[in-house]
Amino acid sequence: MSYYNPTPPPHTTSPSNHTGLRLPTALAAHEQLTHALTEQGTWENRAKQARELLNEMLKSRKETAELAKRYDIRPVVHSPV
Repeated sequence: MSYYNPTPPPHTTSPSNHTGLRLPTALAAHEQLTHALTEQGTWENRAKQARELLNEMLKSRKETAELAKRYDIRPVVHSPV
């Protein structure tokens, strides 16, 4: 992504060696924005799925704890063989 630099550094004032950044074309800016918004949507979707998964895991743990308490079941710790 390029940004516009309105004032070139003092050592690049001659037109032959000016390599300052330029504004993107309208088409390039539109493509960059479209890509960024698509990527943002993808990450937001992944975050939503992760939250849903974590909520399901928490719900499962709570249900397991309730059942263990109801039936007086304690987890069995297996020692490595």
